[in-house]
Amino acid sequence: MRELGIYKIAPITSPDDFIKNTFSARLKVVWNFYLEELNSNQIRLSTETRVLCMSPFTKLTFGLYWMIIKPFSGVTHKKMLQIIKQDSETHAEIG
Repeated sequence: MRELGIYKIAPITSPDDFIKNTFSARLKVVWNFYLEELNSNQIRLSTETRVLCMSPFTKLTFGLYWMIIKPFSGVTHKKMLQIIKQDSETHAEIG
């Protein structure tokens, strides 16, 4: 596990690990990347974010936070996927 500012980052190897690992977390967040081969020239990249609130108070405050941040998060998320797409296409042309 490593710390990033006030956040602790720990590798999660299974769903059970996500649930049982309780290093005094108030909130647990996991971001998954999925790659699906569509054909020999195309791969679909999608992501999924999972959040586990460890208390009713955390759930309430995260819900309020998410109402404010969600539109901006979506924009950032789409931009990140566009950058990955452009980068992968550039490397495919070169390599």
